[in-house]
Order: sequence, then structure tokens, then C-alpha cells
Amino acid sequence: MALLLVPAILAAGCSSDEPPPAGQAASAAPSAAPSASPSPSPSAPQQFVLAVAGDVHFTGRTAPLLRDPATAFGPIIPVLQGADLAMINLETAITERGTPEPKEFHFRAPATAYAAVKAAGVDAVSLANNHVLDYGRVGLADTLDAATSAGVPVFGAG
Repeated sequence: MALLLVPAILAAGCSSDEPPPAGQAASAAPSAAPSASPSPSPSAPQQFVLAVAGDVHFTGRTAPLLRDPATAFGPIIPVLQGADLAMINLETAITERGTPEPKEFHFRAPATAYAAVKAAGVDAVSLANNHVLDYGRVGLADTLDAATSAGVPVFGAG
């Protein structure tokens, strides 16, 4: 119900025309008196830049990138840092413990992966993927704990 009222209230509040007093006709000519407040000028629409990247991991050939977390994301860093909101899908368990699950591929990375995420300007990390549990519940708990320790907001698991 409130959603239906908002447009009506906004429309009424935006109207600057007042009906003439009873018994008087509306004037066709504008008043010569200056108005109390100038009419607002139309403003440009506000822009919100969202950057989203998927399937980020530091396993195998990408693991050496964590030697320098500040540069691990390479040339995409300015894009992530320039966004109002940057999110990635961290397609890995952040753990050095746990037992590999019975599946073909297993991705794991050390906690420095979160340092790389922060350095790249990522604001939030999705863990909703098929590799966050590669090392079982222990690996997931470590992933969540490492995110909390690093101050990186995560969503999609836990």
C-alpha cells in the first residue's frame, strides 16, 4: 500500500501550480514578482559503477600470483578499484587443512588470497560455488574465519 502512495505523494509535492482563490480566474500571464525560490535545474542522472568478476582462484598456475598480493589481480585492478561496488566469485577454499572431497578438481589457497582481494579493491566476495567445500566443512570454516580476520565481507556460504 505504501508503494502505491509514494508516487501520488511525489506527484502532489512536485506540483507548483496552486488553484486560484474561489471566485478568481487563473491568470494566463506569469507574475512579475520574483519567486521565493528558484526552480531546481534538471540534474544529470547519478551513475553507479558495478564491477563483477567470476571464478577467481589461486591454485596451480595462478598460485604464484600470491607472492605479491598487491599485484595478484594484475591489469584488472584499476577497474575493480574504480567501481562503486566490486564483487568477485572466489572459486576456492581458503584453507591449509581439511580432507579433499571425492571429486576431480580441488582448489585451495592460503589466507593471503584475501589480502590480494583487498588490494584489488574488491568490496565483497561470493562463496556460492562448487569449490568452497573442496576441503570439507573444515575448509569452509577456515575460509569464513580467514575472511573475517581479513575484514573481507563474504556472502553465499556459511
